[in-house]
Amino acid sequence: MIRIVGLSATLPNYCDVADFLWYLALRRYFGDKTDQSDSSVSRQKGLFYFDSSFRPIPLTQHFLGIRGKPNSVQSRKNFDAVTFQKVSELVMQGHQVMVFVHSRRETVKTAITLREASILEGNTEHFSCDDHPQFYFLRQKVGESRNKEMKLLFDTGFGIHHAGMLRSDRTLTEKLFSEKAIKVSV
Repeated sequence: MIRIVGLSATLPNYCDVADFLWYLALRRYFGDKTDQSDSSVSRQKGLFYFDSSFRPIPLTQHFLGIRGKPNSVQSRKNFDAVTFQKVSELVMQGHQVMVFVHSRRETVKTAITLREASILEGNTEHFSCDDHPQFYFLRQKVGESRNKEMKLLFDTGFGIHHAGMLRSDRTLTEKLFSEKAIKVSV
């Protein structure tokens, strides 16, 4: 009996992933002689999908259209401007925001870009969490981190989280976000 578990918080094509994992398991067990047409998980018995109704706090997704030639400087500027506009709008409505990006490097770059945009717009007070009851204690905790970007971003209400960070820093960012000590996590 082979059991493969695939988990993702953001994967909409779970059936395709189930088929692929099952195919890999069959190839490993039987070698390259398997027929791919017979490679699927029983969708009624072996595949489990948990939609957003299982989340303790519901998420909403926002898809934004961007003008400009893909990967151009202008496209990036448009993307940053539209993202900041949407993030600002949600924060001003009293929401916290998670921004998902495609790479570790983009995580830091995007968070710093959003922070700089808030400074340029002059609305840093909307993002700041310095009125949080434990702000100074949490600031001290962030100060103990060796991650300079975390330190740079915290006072302005932004945080970062990616797999390249130390586990303790990721845990701290999760705690900061769950305790509403940061408003935007990238």
